[in-house]
Amino acid sequence: MKNIILSIILLMGLNTVIYSQCSCLSLRTSNQIVFGRNHDYYNPYAVIVFNPKNQLKVGVPLPGEHIVGWKAIYS
Repeated sequence: MKNIILSIILLMGLNTVIYSQCSCLSLRTSNQIVFGRNHDYYNPYAVIVFNPKNQLKVGVPLPGEHIVGWKAIYS
């Protein structure tokens, strides 16, 4: 019985680790680096997106909504 309870607790802990929802972000200053990470799901690969200064961005329009746009002012 103890082994079954221990197994259930262990599996619940693994489930929490795999599906936990967490995001973090750090910004760069003159002597520090940028760090970003999303732990919403397990993925061994990474994607780096560079957003150049003055880049125009547009959001995905939803039915009945206005299209939202913005301009990147930092790179």
